[in-house]
Amino acid sequence: INRLLDMGIEAYLVSSTVNAIVAQRLVRRLCEKCRYSYQLNDDELFAMKSDNTIRSYFEKKDKKIEDITFYKSKGCKLCAGSGYKGRIGVYEVMELSFAVKELIVNHASADEINKKALNEGMLSILEDGLDKAVNGVTSIEEILRVTKT
Repeated sequence: INRLLDMGIEAYLVSSTVNAIVAQRLVRRLCEKCRYSYQLNDDELFAMKSDNTIRSYFEKKDKKIEDITFYKSKGCKLCAGSGYKGRIGVYEVMELSFAVKELIVNHASADEINKKALNEGMLSILEDGLDKAVNGVTSIEEILRVTKT
């Protein structure tokens, strides 16, 4: 949104014409043949618990990080030893509600707009990725690689 405003587009035009904004990243999909489940080690647990966004994601789901099963792949003939086969998208879709449009017109910062959208139920790209990691679609390493840049 701020980039549109930076290009000289009036805030009222942005708020009246944009319905949604989509962000996406592609992550590698774990090979289903050689995928296996595991629990985080102490170092990984510490790193995950130290990240406020990750910690709050699991708190919202009423789950403890140490109880979560994640997935990795060993590598096999099917995936040519990589552990991955194909790609899948992780997404963040911000629907522009009346409140968000009001923030845009009032020249709120990107952080304020994002915070409002999250409070209204928007799923962040990291949260979508964490859902996919917990469900064994991809690895936690893949999600952190594409979202923590």
